[in-house]
Amino acid sequence: MAGDHPAHRPRVGAPGREEIALADGTRLVLRPLGPADGAALTTALHHLSPRSRYFRFVGVRREFSPEELRFLLGADGERHVALAAWDGVELAAVARFVICGAGPVAEAAVAVIDRAQRRGIGKLLLERLRTAALERGVTCFTGEVHVENAPMLRLLRKLGGKIGLASLGVCSATLALG
Repeated sequence: MAGDHPAHRPRVGAPGREEIALADGTRLVLRPLGPADGAALTTALHHLSPRSRYFRFVGVRREFSPEELRFLLGADGERHVALAAWDGVELAAVARFVICGAGPVAEAAVAVIDRAQRRGIGKLLLERLRTAALERGVTCFTGEVHVENAPMLRLLRKLGGKIGLASLGVCSATLALG
């Protein structure tokens, strides 16, 4: 069928939505995060425990500044891709990458609200992000992971990521995508 040819499929991170089912049967909708999602993103931040917020932001975070919200909601779909997983009207998770400079490297980040963790959502979003990155010529993700964030460190290692030595409670991580 012509519509199934890769050239006819929308790029990951392009406007549109994808319905998926998790192993436990939960149905989620994946779509790009956009400017209209500010209230949902702020609510999702509040649904992260202090520990999860600390792991994600490597510091105390209670609110986003207006500048941070503009950045987080202003992904252009090319150099900055942000995918959101929705459980009904609730934002369950967000994954993003930002291309660094002119090279094939992007900084990536994932956050999953506490009650949705350990269900495969982070891995699924990271896989979709990988596809989107490869479509845009990115061959490597980088990022920083809190040294105590064992689930993320395990996931990155399982996917073939390299974890650097810890410094000030943070490990650098790289994940080759190709």
